[in-house]
Amino acid sequence: MNSEEGAALINRFYDEGWNANNLDVYDELVTDDFVDHQAVPGLPPGREGFKALNAMFRSAFPDVWVTVDDIVTDSDRDIIAARWTSTGTHQGDLFGIPATGKSVKITATVVYRCEGGRLAEGWINRDDFGLMRQLGVIPTPE
Repeated sequence: MNSEEGAALINRFYDEGWNANNLDVYDELVTDDFVDHQAVPGLPPGREGFKALNAMFRSAFPDVWVTVDDIVTDSDRDIIAARWTSTGTHQGDLFGIPATGKSVKITATVVYRCEGGRLAEGWINRDDFGLMRQLGVIPTPE
């Protein structure tokens, strides 16, 4: 996969899947047996896990928005790395944390391995600690 194809795949994944809340796009962009190395416990494996993760975050942050900040591809290894920023307002339960009404902004870096033009495996470093601080679950030092 060349860099233009990789960028198009990532942009569709976030623009159509997350921002437009079109879960059907995952059927086209993600392999059925996708391996998520940082999967949220209790979610189904594979592509269905992406759909469940999207639904879980969208119920907690109905206005969630993801902006892809950078994309880097390694076409020799079919690897795509992306750095993104997400914003939203906490309006529903998330991991047992009731709605706070707080607006949050988090960042993440994710590396995907592709197979046949689709996302097949992923590793994410998302700022969950920062999210919990913004929600008031973890105190912010003075």
